[in-house]
Amino acid sequence: MHALLVVLFTYAPPSGHAADRLAQATQALARAVRASGVEVAEGAVAKAEETRAAGFEPEATFAFFAGGRRALDDGRSALERVELDRAVAAFGRAEAIYGAHLDRPGAATLDSDAALGRGVALFELGRSDEAAAAFQKARALEPAALLTTETVRPDIARAFAQAVAPAHTAPLSVRLASDPTSDTTATSPTTATSAATATSGTETVAEVRVNGRSVGRAPIAIEVPVGPCFVEVRATGRTPVARLVEVAPSGMTIAAALPIDPVLSALRALRARPAGAGVRALAAELDTPKRRVGALAVAIGVDAGVLTLVGQRFDEQGCASRAEVVTAQAGLDRAASELVARLATRPVSCGPNAPASDGRLVMEAQPIAHPRAERRLPPVPRRRRVRFYERPWLWAGLLAASSLAVGLAAGLAQPSPSYRATADGNAFSH
Repeated sequence: MHALLVVLFTYAPPSGHAADRLAQATQALARAVRASGVEVAEGAVAKAEETRAAGFEPEATFAFFAGGRRALDDGRSALERVELDRAVAAFGRAEAIYGAHLDRPGAATLDSDAALGRGVALFELGRSDEAAAAFQKARALEPAALLTTETVRPDIARAFAQAVAPAHTAPLSVRLASDPTSDTTATSPTTATSAATATSGTETVAEVRVNGRSVGRAPIAIEVPVGPCFVEVRATGRTPVARLVEVAPSGMTIAAALPIDPVLSALRALRARPAGAGVRALAAELDTPKRRVGALAVAIGVDAGVLTLVGQRFDEQGCASRAEVVTAQAGLDRAASELVARLATRPVSCGPNAPASDGRLVMEAQPIAHPRAERRLPPVPRRRRVRFYERPWLWAGLLAASSLAVGLAAGLAQPSPSYRATADGNAFSH
């Protein structure tokens, strides 16, 4: 069953009599949608912003988890059957999948599980150095990662303990990229930089976590064990940076560029002007596997005492119906009910004709202007069709054909007999 979540937006609230009329319009629209049995949730944008800022995203967007889980299960099954090479390959596939999404909640823990399994298989194959590196990676990604004699053989447990034991440390510096528009690729073996683009502006407060532990705010310099190190840099309203890096004995510097979270930006933009990108983001953030939510975005504007209601309906995939516009000078309840009824019966399309395809929901103008009569352009005069006998090439062709015919006739004619007259009237010569 699909629930319909109605979100109300207002364009540039006017003052005076128009403000009162705008309030009446909002109430009328709320009554109309309630009468049709749908829920009015004006705080839906705030709720979506909260869930996004907390790091939660709809499970439907985590399709990569399914592939990683299959590879992880395949590796564990192969390890139980002592198919060690197959186990190493399967765990490696899982690590590649999870490693590409370390900024997603839970991905680091699953990547750690895959690294542990690969380390056990490598140890069984006699590749102890590679196994130690896998154990160190697992501990960096998940501080609680552990192998004990209760789960593995004593020799594997000892190898794990030795691999993750405190060793030499090196300096690690984490700072925010000073010039987000420039290429911040590392220029030395001791420098690593996140591959992201940020936007400058107000000062960004970014929290830094190293190996699952909060160490302070960027910029910061700390001592960390040499080897694999899991670094996370997060800031409100920004896309987080999460990287597994290899810290050299000489140390490392990380310049993290935190791009603005496009989903949060789209949600916040909804408060100013409804747009297709924002409503699609809203529908996605409020979507869960058990509860499908459709979003109805409605813009309300009043100008010169005339009410304008503009609405569009989106499904959980962000596909949109065609925008509907209702204007009325009176009868707000009737106009609101008419708009809701139109939208309820409008088919939703993802085709090129859907208004969401170009990112616009309804009108570009702010505020919604007083509805004016459509400007009609003068009709374009139709060109007179030229008749066939008025075409110059026709007469030129006829002249050429006739000239050719006369020339051929003259050339093919037989010579005629000649006659000669004399002065002698009694004689006639031929």
